[in-house]
This record gives sequence, C-alpha cells and structure tokens, in this order.
Amino acid sequence: MPCRLPSIALSLLVALTACGSPEGDSPAPQHDTDVDAGTDADLEPEELLRAERQVLTEARDEVRIAEVLAARPGWVAIYALASPDDPGSAGELLGSEAVDAGGSQDVMVSLSRELEDGEWLLARLHRDAPEDGVFDYDADAEAPDDPPALDAEGQPITAVVEARIPTAGLTVVDQTLEFSTRVTIASVSSERPALLAIFDADEVAIAVAPLTPGLVDDRALTLNRPIPTPGETLQARLFEDVDEDGALDVSVDTLQTDAGGAPLDLTFEATHADPADPAPAVRFEMTTLGPNAYLFESAEPAEFTDAISDTQAWNPTVTLKRGWRYAINNQSINVHPFDLLDLAAQRRDDVLLASQGRGLDPAPESDPQVAWVDEGPIMRFTLAGALLGDPDDDGVPSLSGYRCAVTNHAQMRGAFVIDD
Repeated sequence: MPCRLPSIALSLLVALTACGSPEGDSPAPQHDTDVDAGTDADLEPEELLRAERQVLTEARDEVRIAEVLAARPGWVAIYALASPDDPGSAGELLGSEAVDAGGSQDVMVSLSRELEDGEWLLARLHRDAPEDGVFDYDADAEAPDDPPALDAEGQPITAVVEARIPTAGLTVVDQTLEFSTRVTIASVSSERPALLAIFDADEVAIAVAPLTPGLVDDRALTLNRPIPTPGETLQARLFEDVDEDGALDVSVDTLQTDAGGAPLDLTFEATHADPADPAPAVRFEMTTLGPNAYLFESAEPAEFTDAISDTQAWNPTVTLKRGWRYAINNQSINVHPFDLLDLAAQRRDDVLLASQGRGLDPAPESDPQVAWVDEGPIMRFTLAGALLGDPDDDGVPSLSGYRCAVTNHAQMRGAFVIDD
C-alpha cells in the first residue's frame, strides 16, 4: 500500500575507492603498499575502514566510524564529498581523529560544522608521517605529510558516508502474519521521543511502543491480542511522547505529522496465509531432560514467555488463553511425542484429547475449530471447540494438561491453565 514518507535512514555505504560495495557490506581487507611503509607489505596487517548505518539526532557535528584496522599509527579524516560515486570528488576537510596501530572500534570524529540532511562524506585512512601527532595533510604538496594509506592496488582506503537527519516519518505495508500477535512497521522515525501505536477498528490501542529519537526499519510490535481470521484492518499512528513517560495518553501525547503536515496515521491489512491453518498467536520452544521432564524454554513473541511458570523447571505449568492459536516445537518428538489431555490425579485416569504423531478419531484433532496440525516436531492447535469441553457439563473432558505419549515416561506430565 502507499506509504506516507520515504525512508529517511542514515546510510553508511562502505566502499574501497577502487570499487564501491553495496550498502551495509564491509570492504574486503587490503594490504598497505604505500612507499613510506618501510617494511614488506605482506608482513603488515590487513587494513580497513568500516562504517555502519547511523542516524544523527542530537550531535550533528561528529561521525562514528565503526571499525578501523591500521598497520601503523595514523588518522581517520572526514571530507565533504560532492558525489558518492566519485571518491575523487572529496573536498573540504571537516575533521580528523588519531588512531593507534591495530584495531579500533567506534572512532568518533569531531567535525568543524554541523552536517545537513542527505550530505555525503568521505572517511579516509591516513598515515601519521612524520609521527608528530598533528594532522597536516596537503594534497597539493609534492610529498605531503600524513599521506593516505593505500591498499594492494595503490588506492586509498576509504568509506563513503551519507548523513541523514531524522524527521517524523512512518511507512507501513500490508502483511501476511507469521504470528497473529505480531505486526511489522516498515520504517518509523522521529526527531523527538515518540510512541508508535497500533489501533483496531474500534479505536482500541492493541500495541504501544516507546521510541527514542532516530529511525528504525522493520520495527516489530507485539499485540495484546491475536488478529482473527481471515485478517483485520489496522491503524499505525506515531505520537510525540510529550510527557516522555513511555505510556500513551491521547489527551497529552500529540499525533505527529509528516513534512507536508499530514497526520502520521496509516491503514494497513494484516492477514493469514491460510485461514484453515491460521498463524499462531504464540509458539513455545520445548525440549526434554531424559525420560523425566519437558522443558518449555521460551516463547515467541518473547513477550509471552511469562505464560511459562518457570523456563528452568521440569514440566512447568503453562497458561493458555481461550480462542488463541498455539504452536509447540517439540524438539524431541522422536523419543517423546506430546499428548494433550484432560489431566487427572494419576496418569491412568488421564483423558487423551490429541496426540502428536498418532491420529485419534474421533477427537479434537478432527474439530475444525481446533484446526489441529501435526507436522514433524511442530504441532498447532486453537484453544476452542472440543478442547474446551462443555461449559455446562463438567463431565465433558477439556484441555488441562500434557504428557509424554510413552507410557514408561510417567514423570513427563504437566498442567495447562486456561485463561480468558
């Protein structure tokens, strides 16, 4: 679907002068072969500059170089760049920072002026020659001090940097759900503390996330309820967090607008790929401890891990919600297939409802409301229909526990708690 604003990320395009590389790629390390090296170039460490994408929100008169690897003491110099495709178009020197021989991370280079949005820069590695601690490179000199470090092809070692200053922006697209409780915002940016919220058709906020100034691509938000089948129309809205408390109060926090004054309030569709097998709300990752215990190690989305009473406990109690769809990844299915059951005081009195790896008929496995799927280590089911029994008849079995299907693994039993 159309978006309100283009992405305004700060892109750091890392490249060797001889050949640009795609955004985000690191340049291949190069050997220094300049004439004042004084040693066999093959004995020197490979050298590089690496810059990563960043967004300038507060300090706009400095640049961060993520990694520098230098054979000898030197400098990282930053130049204004007329064309990102032509490192030879570097002009005004904006700043320099000394680096030691070896590796350096997060080298901050202070600049002589603030940067403008969309400005291109060139970072270049120089030698400290003579080693006087003063950057004094003059490109017009016949034998300049502090010359550029060269790669094996005799080209300067460089990185091209695009500076971007964030403004309020929001981009959303229609999406097919992996989890019915998670949606993804293509990009969001703000120059002030912000709140990103998802509203449903009833104007209820079903997700709110605080944002620090800057820009984020592919921002996932966990919803407080699943998206029903076949799908739902949602609103993504970007608010200024006026009181900076991280909580949305629409009487205080104001809806932000784009550069043209349009409210950042965008509609998108969230749908299921297969309504007969909807995306799960939660997936549990499960393993085993010998013949003694199931271990529910985590949940995805991670916000639902608290449904597990203790991720370190043997056979923990797991809370499930009525109407929600679940997936369980049983990594030990070949040895410990998983049963869903109405849990009794003793194993012999359990009522088996569904079983991984062996069909039961009739059973909740055949109930379309349950939509049971059994695929290798993964089982999926909706907590509905026959799994909930009959609310007017306590004698009808309903889901309340689990166990290993292997009879002599009697200790591998635990409880489900059903929550509204």
